[in-house]
Amino acid sequence: MRELLEQDGNVMVWWATRAECTQPLCRRYQEGSLTEEEKRQAQARLEALAGRWSEVQPSDEVRALAEQCLARHALKTADALQLSAALLWCENEPDGRAFVCSNGALRTAANDEGFQVLPPEET
Repeated sequence: MRELLEQDGNVMVWWATRAECTQPLCRRYQEGSLTEEEKRQAQARLEALAGRWSEVQPSDEVRALAEQCLARHALKTADALQLSAALLWCENEPDGRAFVCSNGALRTAANDEGFQVLPPEET
């Protein structure tokens, strides 16, 4: 993911991305697999990244697109919102547009919608 960010620093994310990234940090800290210092460092990296990206804001259009995505793909609601934000951003023209994701179901849905899903799956 770092390599992709270095190649193209123009990053667009869904409005809730920061919260979605914060959740596993907090969970791992609460479970004891992250120290306070590791959690602090990770949050600082997240803050730095968030300062560089742009966000698709919540809207009725994002919600409507998410509902359509839920009808077409086996996704969780948060994943459908991610995908719908990307579709809104590219004005429903995903061909040739990159969609960076490591979540299997969301990767499949983004690919089915026509995005170039990155990073490529390892074989």
